[in-house]
Amino acid sequence: MTSLKTLLQLPRGWQSSRQITGSDGSTLHLRATRKTAQCPECLKRSRSVHSCRRRRIQHLPCSGQTLWLIFAVRHWYCRNPSCTRKIFAESLVPFADPQQQSSTLLQNMQHQLELIAGGEAGRRAAVASGMQISADRRCLSHPGSPSDRPHRRSGCPEVHGFSAPSARSARTLRLHFRPTTYPAILSGLRC
Repeated sequence: MTSLKTLLQLPRGWQSSRQITGSDGSTLHLRATRKTAQCPECLKRSRSVHSCRRRRIQHLPCSGQTLWLIFAVRHWYCRNPSCTRKIFAESLVPFADPQQQSSTLLQNMQHQLELIAGGEAGRRAAVASGMQISADRRCLSHPGSPSDRPHRRSGCPEVHGFSAPSARSARTLRLHFRPTTYPAILSGLRC
């Protein structure tokens, strides 16, 4: 029998402590099973826990409901006297990058929906599948729609919209990049 951890593609080293189902979806509380953690600076193992904080991450929908994962992330003391970092937190990479509020798997699914459907249709499909989408989440929009404005997100090219002149022609993307990305793009081009 397949475990819940395998079905939900949860990260290794974490186990479920409780589950709550509410109006905003299902919430799964997770705690780490490891007894030690490795300092990202000096790579020494630590057994000294400093504190524990909760981190809420939206994950792939389950049975049409939004799934929230609440990680009890421990912060550790680094006991290496030569290390510059005295306190560090358990990492959730590659499941979720630092400061991310959604899992990498969910972000990949959202990007696929944006590329396939785009605009309002993509938003409706995401909401119907159980994803909670903010108003500024849409990278793709149909030209002329009320949401026809550049998408602003750091580290992500701004995709303004797409158009298909005729049913037989290939779709084209109009890409708008931040001015700071022009030198990086142009440096790779050869004339």
